[in-house]
Amino acid sequence: MKVKTKTKIIRRLGTVLWPRYSKYFLRRPYPPGQKPKRKKTGFSEFGRQLQEKQKVRYLYYVSDNYLRNLVKSITKKTLKEDPSQILLKNLEMRLDNAVLKSGFANSIFQAAQFVSHRHIKVNGKKLNIRSYRVKVGDVISFSDKFKKSKIFQEIAKSIEKYNAPNWIEVDKKNFTAKILREPTLEDVKLPVELSAVFEFYSK
Repeated sequence: MKVKTKTKIIRRLGTVLWPRYSKYFLRRPYPPGQKPKRKKTGFSEFGRQLQEKQKVRYLYYVSDNYLRNLVKSITKKTLKEDPSQILLKNLEMRLDNAVLKSGFANSIFQAAQFVSHRHIKVNGKKLNIRSYRVKVGDVISFSDKFKKSKIFQEIAKSIEKYNAPNWIEVDKKNFTAKILREPTLEDVKLPVELSAVFEFYSK
């Protein structure tokens, strides 16, 4: 996804989804096509739900169908756990997101590309399925071939300064990441109201 496209997305949603693009939002913190001094138009309830749903889609780089099916599968079950917690856990433990949260990629888009191109291994086995859900105890690493690339050298430098969330343990010397536990809503401070996503798909 191009920088220009990402900038339009965060301006339209009014939220900085990707920190590295915050400067573009601060420069023009209003929707594309809207005048700077124009008063922000309020959202209808449907508009609010749609906006929250779109935030989740772009944050995790998933399709509308994928998110809809995931939400539907959660709502069909009678569960003691908070549905928002279950949704978060399913999204956070996608392989592409786990790669990102381990510091092994600079963006969710790059993480998705690494997985698709078979640069990532889980428990020593190459996987190219972005939606694969990692489990507690799984170890994520890079393929030997990818470690010889220029891109890996850049990633390796950024890993040195990266602090992973406390549900992932990163070995910065061997470039591996172990899933210690399932993430919670307290671990992941999303700029999203997840309950609104359930409301959107309940219609």
